[in-house]
Amino acid sequence: MISGYLNIEDGTELYHRVKGSGHPLVCIHGFGADSSAYRLTEKILSRKYMVVTMDLRGHGRTVVDGKNLGFESMARDVEALLEHLGLSEITLMGWSMGGAVAMEYIRIFGEGRLRSLILVETSPKVVNDGDWSHGLFNGKYTLEMAKADLSQIKNDFMEFSSSFMKMMAPHMDKDNQDILIKTMQGNRPEFMYEVWKDIISSDFRDTLSGVKVPCLVLNGEDSTFYSYESGKSIAESVRNGKHIAIKGGHLAPIESPVEFNRVIERFMIEENE
Repeated sequence: MISGYLNIEDGTELYHRVKGSGHPLVCIHGFGADSSAYRLTEKILSRKYMVVTMDLRGHGRTVVDGKNLGFESMARDVEALLEHLGLSEITLMGWSMGGAVAMEYIRIFGEGRLRSLILVETSPKVVNDGDWSHGLFNGKYTLEMAKADLSQIKNDFMEFSSSFMKMMAPHMDKDNQDILIKTMQGNRPEFMYEVWKDIISSDFRDTLSGVKVPCLVLNGEDSTFYSYESGKSIAESVRNGKHIAIKGGHLAPIESPVEFNRVIERFMIEENE
């Protein structure tokens, strides 16, 4: 495994890891997490593929000055890393907020480097309103709730991260739940505040409808975040989409790693034939 830091033009030092060889699977984690979210995918799929993970700016070990923490900068970091590693024909996978980063990447850079796309427990628009009901909390997350969360992140991030994680993984055992809470709380609240502002204001529906590469959409059967109908709707909105639900909730890749990685591998085999 190769790990290290890539120096970005604005001074950001992007932590990343590369393990294995073969077709590149580039993995983007979610809000408050880091590259360790993909540790089981990295362990299993690096036996056959090159698995690339990173800590997004504002998260984990990536060093940043607190400026330019939005999806656009994150997407440009992904492109800088792909350029640095000389990668093309990749499978790009975004989980939760990572899906938004993947969609922002496509909005800016197109699909030239992509062979396929995987969206895990995500949505092109988090906030639900009159014409959209496939956002967070199975269609119940309103703009008022989003603003309240933004305020709590700013004023009491420790409490927010604890309650947010418990809603995200209500069936996970306490020890593992505590590890994930600790990971989220390891990030600076002011950084998370800026990131959440981008999360609740973004709308990638137009970008998603233009996706041409094969796209796999994955949901957890018991997800408290995104419904089966939401995932199905996303898959139907792209030109070559496929929707699968697996055991587990929003953290299905951790809760059901064997099934998750088997589904990912099957999709990659199908799209590489």
